[in-house]
Amino acid sequence: MSLGMNCREFFESSKGDQEYCKKLQLISMAEQVAWESETASAYSPAPVEDHEVLCRQVLDPTHFDKVTQTITPNFFDDASSRGASCHRLGATTLDAVKQIALNRVNEVNKCPPSTGPRILIGFTTIKASEVRAIMTSEPDPKRGAGVYDTGKADDFSHSDICQLVSSKQHGRSIRAQLFLLAKNRLEEFP
Repeated sequence: MSLGMNCREFFESSKGDQEYCKKLQLISMAEQVAWESETASAYSPAPVEDHEVLCRQVLDPTHFDKVTQTITPNFFDDASSRGASCHRLGATTLDAVKQIALNRVNEVNKCPPSTGPRILIGFTTIKASEVRAIMTSEPDPKRGAGVYDTGKADDFSHSDICQLVSSKQHGRSIRAQLFLLAKNRLEEFP
C-alpha cells in the first residue's frame, strides 16, 4: 500500500502523532526501506547511513532497572508507535546529547508524572546497520526495523528507530532484539 506521499511529506504530516509508526506499517515494505535513503526532515543533514552510531538516552524510572542496573526490556517499545528517539553521534556530541536529555528531564519534572520524577542515568548506543539487520522470523522473513533521519530545528541529530511490521508477535520479537543489542551498552555521560 502507498499513502500517496513521499518520505518527507509523511514525516512532516506525522509531527506530534504518537502513533505514526503504525501508519508507517501500512505502506509497503519496499517503500519503508526506500524511505531510509531519503531525507525525512528539512533539519536533517542527510539520511542515516549504516555505519552511523545512534545514541539513546536512558531515564529512570522509564527505562532503567535499579536492581539489575540495566535498561528495561521495554526500552524500545516506542519503536512500535511514536518512534524510538535517538541521536546520531556523527552529527552531534555526547555533551550536546546530555544537555538535551537534562533539558528534557527538567521539563518533565516541572510536573512529574505519576511514575515519579525522571533522572538521567546515561545512554546506550546501537549502529544503524544493526537495527536494519533485524528480521522477522520464518517462514516469510522481512525487515523488522528502520532508521529515519527525523532532525528537529533544535536537534538536527535526531533520528527515530521504527518497527516496520504490524504483527504483535513479530513486533515483540523485533523490540526484544533491539533491547538485546543495547542491553550491555549502558554508559554514563562524561
